[in-house]
Amino acid sequence: MDQSFTFLVLIGWVPACAVLFALMSPVRAVSVAFSFGWLFLPVARVSISGLPDIDKVMSTSLGVFCGIALFQPALLARLRFGWAEILLLFFAISVYVTSVVNGLGSWDGMSATFSQVLNYGVPFVFGRALLNTPRDRWEAGRVFVGFAAIYAILAVWEWRMSPQLHASLYGFYPQERGFMIAARWGFYRPILFFSANLALGTFFAWTTVLAWWMYLRKQLTPMFGVPAEVLVALPTLGLLTSMSLGPWILAIGGLGILWVWSRTGARWIVVLPACFAFAWMSARYTGVTQGDWLTRNVEVLSEERAASLQYRIDAEELLLEHAKERPIFGWGGWGRNRVYDEQGESVTAVDGLWIIYVGIYGLSGLTLFFLWWCYPLLISARVRAPFEGEAVVMALLVAVAIQSCNLVFNAFVSPVLTLACGGLVTNLTAALQRERFVSAHRTVFAGYAAGGTT
Repeated sequence: MDQSFTFLVLIGWVPACAVLFALMSPVRAVSVAFSFGWLFLPVARVSISGLPDIDKVMSTSLGVFCGIALFQPALLARLRFGWAEILLLFFAISVYVTSVVNGLGSWDGMSATFSQVLNYGVPFVFGRALLNTPRDRWEAGRVFVGFAAIYAILAVWEWRMSPQLHASLYGFYPQERGFMIAARWGFYRPILFFSANLALGTFFAWTTVLAWWMYLRKQLTPMFGVPAEVLVALPTLGLLTSMSLGPWILAIGGLGILWVWSRTGARWIVVLPACFAFAWMSARYTGVTQGDWLTRNVEVLSEERAASLQYRIDAEELLLEHAKERPIFGWGGWGRNRVYDEQGESVTAVDGLWIIYVGIYGLSGLTLFFLWWCYPLLISARVRAPFEGEAVVMALLVAVAIQSCNLVFNAFVSPVLTLACGGLVTNLTAALQRERFVSAHRTVFAGYAAGGTT
């Protein structure tokens, strides 16, 4: 691995990302910055003495913050502090407390907290500040679909030729378990600039949902002369090349939720994936279920996928036993949440974000994180009025929903979707405030009318 070149790319992206705000509108700049950074920067962490490790998300977050501070400082006045930010703040505090109670020290706690703020806080709060209007969210949605279309072309190349683009550009393969794990069915599962094949498939899953729903609702317009039909077909093709059952199920489930929602108006259905996630985590932690029923159902579709799922469930059992030794604040970082053999080797893989966070941050950190992530889903169920015909809002809500379910089995949190999540909270909070205002004034006017007739 060429540390010097990787370091230059990650550090160089900070000023390059900042310059975007001098060249583009703030909405387009922030959408392009997080999309390009997430999709094309190297899968690497560069250590700097005395500072948190720098990766693609941290580099992009720093660049976005610098760009807004330098070229769009007035936007900082748009930052708001609400219930979502309170949940995120408490999560950051729990991360700090975890380090302190485990004897890792205040410096480790501040470093871990700073990393989480840059990973989650920056894209979320700037999504809150910038994705304010229907046009803002539409423009961001087009950027996401456009990048997914470009990425699909590269995915098709790796699917046919082998996943080598990251190694060719940065000098090393991003998957820890090696290159040949990508082979499947006579082709290759593309990985591009992600840490795992499934991470790429997950990206294509939610962008395919977004692209199709924008297209069906006549909100996906041509870009750079590329017809809308091509823009929706390319992410779908990228999803197919992932050759992964999980992302396929996520995409089909997401489109199914949108279809039922649009036909029946049953908005509560968007909360179901999050309910499944919380039910699964609770049942697994308390030992109510061993997960055999899920394995049996998956076995109907694919014995190989069922075996992979069973391995993950067995791994969870070992990790849960270890996590329960420190249930509230967890074990802290540096691999202390893992289980090791007598030779000091990790005895099992760690896949799901929930099992990672319950081991590192305990029940406090896990609960706060998932409540924050699912916050837009919870408040969406309280909004009664339609979303002004916004296909983007509906699709992104479903994307957040299927991702909440996916985090039970995988640990891929996209800053692009986190950015969108912030915009959703702004939209839904404003809708709730409008409804409360109208309801309050309707009551007042009704009182005056009643008084005038007596």
